Amino acid sequence: AIFLGQAFRNIIQNALEAMLTGGVLSITGEVYPSDPQYVKITITDTGCGVPPAEIEKIFYPFFTTKPQGTGLGLALACKIIEAHRGSIWAESTVGEGTRISLLLPLAAEPEDRGQKPEW
Repeated sequence: AIFLGQAFRNIIQNALEAMLTGGVLSITGEVYPSDPQYVKITITDTGCGVPPAEIEKIFYPFFTTKPQGTGLGLALACKIIEAHRGSIWAESTVGEGTRISLLLPLAAEPEDRGQKPEW
């Protein structure tokens, strides 16, 4: 759970940095309609957006569009989400903003809770 918090902090920090002159950050969650064993969490900003040629690269380590960026925040968030058997993807429009969507299982597997599975 600590690592999931870090993933959310990284995504939210990135969104805030994309809205330097102000904007709206929204976070929504819902049980995923296609598979009710998952929750879909969406983090949307009204920042500068990401060009189409770069959107697929934003989760790559060391990819950044910021002069002072390391390119590790979203890459780390992606690895954390995947380690929790989830998925992450992005949609963006330059000048309008970016939407990061996460799909995470609602329940942890027994081994994730430090328990042995019941056979």
